[in-house]
Amino acid sequence: MIAFDLDGTLVDSRRDLLRAVNIVRAQFEQLPLNYETSWMDLCKGMPHLFENCFGEEVFARSDVKSRFQQVYEENIFQETSVYPGIVELLSTLVETNVLAVVTNKPQGATTRLLASADLLKFFKVVVGGDRLAVSKPNPEPLLFAWETVGKQGPLMMVGDSNGDMVCARQAGAYGMWCRWGYWSTPSDHASIVVDAPDQIPSIINEFMLSYPT
Repeated sequence: MIAFDLDGTLVDSRRDLLRAVNIVRAQFEQLPLNYETSWMDLCKGMPHLFENCFGEEVFARSDVKSRFQQVYEENIFQETSVYPGIVELLSTLVETNVLAVVTNKPQGATTRLLASADLLKFFKVVVGGDRLAVSKPNPEPLLFAWETVGKQGPLMMVGDSNGDMVCARQAGAYGMWCRWGYWSTPSDHASIVVDAPDQIPSIINEFMLSYPT
């Protein structure tokens, strides 16, 4: 099974996340954030986003998360883009592999985004960040996805963050860190660094040749 992270691996969703942040900020009479100075706060998970993209007074409100979730999901694929080569990659891999998405993005938003991007059809299982009690870098979401599909074949994880690679390593999986994602410095926990999506099929083929049967 090959599991993919979502944001920063399959899609670049930062501008739609920022759009939703700024709509909610406006509701509380806060000035909009600038993409160039704020994009990193959009890439470190929802707890980090809420703590750093809203003022302390707004963050303390019980309804800020539900407001954000509603606005974001209503506009989830306005400026979000699928990375070049991803559709071709998934079309190739799905012919001979079981594919999954394992992300810390909430389950509802994950499913809606994948459907809006016409990517949902490629994946047999989708595990969002709130589907289990724990999320990445804990290995349980990745292992849960693997168990859901009957532990078919070796387990691989493709992602752009250190958390993805820590999750893979703790799950005993092969971790592929993608250079096209949000972060420029490869994780020390990665099994391999991948420069472009079209490299992945040959890497998998080489891996399978050496995998004990």
